[in-house]
Amino acid sequence: MATSHPPFPEFDDPPVVETVVGIHFQPLPRFDVAQRVFFWNGLRDAFPNLEEKPPAEQIREVIGDPSALPGVQVRWQLTDALPSPRLWAKSTDGRHTIQIQQDALLVNWERDPAATTPYWPYTKRRKDLADKLSALDAFAQAAKIGEIRPTTCFASYINHIEFDRPDEFPAVLARSLTMWRNETSDGWLPPVEQANLHLTFLLPEQRGRLHVNIAPGFRLTDRKPILRIDLTARGTLREQSIEAALSWTDLGHEWIVRGFTSLTTPEMHRIWGRKQ
Repeated sequence: MATSHPPFPEFDDPPVVETVVGIHFQPLPRFDVAQRVFFWNGLRDAFPNLEEKPPAEQIREVIGDPSALPGVQVRWQLTDALPSPRLWAKSTDGRHTIQIQQDALLVNWERDPAATTPYWPYTKRRKDLADKLSALDAFAQAAKIGEIRPTTCFASYINHIEFDRPDEFPAVLARSLTMWRNETSDGWLPPVEQANLHLTFLLPEQRGRLHVNIAPGFRLTDRKPILRIDLTARGTLREQSIEAALSWTDLGHEWIVRGFTSLTTPEMHRIWGRKQ
């Protein structure tokens, strides 16, 4: 890894369609569904549309264990009790979501499919997460059900690169990705029809991993072919504090943005309006 970094990449119109930032914390046994609804009541003006969903799993990256396969992850199962549901609350316009469960808080941002709303920058999403975490910690302490002690963090960015016809997929791969040469040693095979790639990269000081998933798909709203690039940074905290969790999300965000920039081509950067 280089010891110095180029300027942090910025794009006027990146292909991000959704972001998720999540913090898992030590389970609060008394933070039951009723308490979660009480907490949501303080947010219902901003997030009026409420649903119940299965809880999101906490995943721990295994790093430094010579007996483990590279990129291995462990899903934590802390109890044999029936899983307590996750509250999923959406804003009126559907662009923002908060997810609340017994051991986690997640916030989502989704882009307007018609692209009538601008990209919501990380600084605003980080402040939103910090405000919600602080509010949840204050609520838990006031209700005497514990305090927020973060354990793992993750951030995910979902990107869609659209094109017109499925048979254009090989050309889109070559035009979009720096590591894809779209060549064979002897020219015998025809162009690849589809490809699914999963890449992992270690974060510095073994603080987690960056996972990159690349696959073809179709956009749900209009069935238009897309190249989907998902980037997820995930790590375990060394200090169980809200400040440490927010600091880790800064690291995860940096690796997602720089990683996406490194894996995509200057041609696409120009299309997305790269400023630096």
